[in-house]
Amino acid sequence: MSSLQKAKDPILLELETICTSRLAMPVKFMHANLNEANFGLDQLTADNFPVLVHVSTAKDKNKIGPGGDIERTASMFCLLLNRIEQDTSDFKSYDLNNSINQMRMLGENLMYWINRSTISVAGGVDDWESENVYQKFDAHLFGVALTFDWTVDSQTSGYYNSAP
Repeated sequence: MSSLQKAKDPILLELETICTSRLAMPVKFMHANLNEANFGLDQLTADNFPVLVHVSTAKDKNKIGPGGDIERTASMFCLLLNRIEQDTSDFKSYDLNNSINQMRMLGENLMYWINRSTISVAGGVDDWESENVYQKFDAHLFGVALTFDWTVDSQTSGYYNSAP
């Protein structure tokens, strides 16, 4: 098996590193499709939240950069969720929106660190969309869905230039 076949996606490795060690608060990282996430989130305890679920890299756009390296722009979709332990049916919308706003600010912190990543090209992420998430999968999960394009360089990520 060649080293390319064994290679893990450097974007996912970097995203996990950012989540677990650079954000304003530690965030558990999970890579899963929506069905896997639904099951996986049920297995987590309160101590494992907030959690960032990388749902998909929908597509990549690639080009040869000025130095001859491949620049990869990955279209990312992630959920940044927190669990509210008590029943939320009696919550005021202000309280729920405050919890969601905390996840939105953590999402901004995520973009800050992505843009400072050594694998990012020209900042990495120029803009992103953030959509409120109410009761995703489980009645007590709230947060934001993040959609963004992240541009990385093959030279710094080591993805395309590893020898067999």
